[in-house]
Amino acid sequence: EHEAIRRRYIEVRYKLLPYIYTSVEEMSRTGIPLMRPVFLDYPKALDLYSNDRDFLFGPDLFVSPVTTDMVDAQTIKLPPGDWYDYWTSEKQSSKNEITVRPALDEMPLFVRAGAILPMQPLVQSTSEKPDGPLKLRVYPGGDCRGTLYQDDGHTFQYEKGEFLRVNYSCQASPSGVSVTSTIEKNAYQPWWNSTEVTVFAAPRLPREVRVDHKVAHEWRYDNKAHTVIVSVPDALRDWSVQVLY
Repeated sequence: EHEAIRRRYIEVRYKLLPYIYTSVEEMSRTGIPLMRPVFLDYPKALDLYSNDRDFLFGPDLFVSPVTTDMVDAQTIKLPPGDWYDYWTSEKQSSKNEITVRPALDEMPLFVRAGAILPMQPLVQSTSEKPDGPLKLRVYPGGDCRGTLYQDDGHTFQYEKGEFLRVNYSCQASPSGVSVTSTIEKNAYQPWWNSTEVTVFAAPRLPREVRVDHKVAHEWRYDNKAHTVIVSVPDALRDWSVQVLY
């Protein structure tokens, strides 16, 4: 059982490597640590200053760790704003305290509403090249944005400008969600060519999905997860996706 639990979270880490690597690059420039206390990003939330259990993992993930089997319920106070449960996609508000009874293999993990998380297919080591598209998980909300940074991961060529930086943004309204990708620096060839975009909190089956303002025919809607998934081919460029309800 313990081996299976460890394997599960190691695999989550591998899938999150694009987000982790991007956050570490930000840390190298700004000095803001990858794993940090909640009040560092939310200094006005005075009630979180005494919280020495929960933490932020990068700018967009909130972790409430469970390290022992629990009999009593665990109360979670989210940082200001709305957050999505990473496992169930359920949207939660910081106005409400959350009471959970997590088993040993369950770790409460939340994604900031407004986050765009770059992820990758599962690999078994950091030296393995991912097989498949870059995966973008879009969680609509205020200040909706995300970034991807990649370089060769081995040399100092990034100091000579050999790296890739892509900025993502989204706009949400009752009529739909628009996701935009903008290349800031394109001086490194990544392992991916296409991008799979997953838009969360889809209220119903979209009436239309567009890629670069053209009607897309290859997309799918997951009624259980309330997500819309669409692929962007040749995605190492500026592009846009519109999900219309």
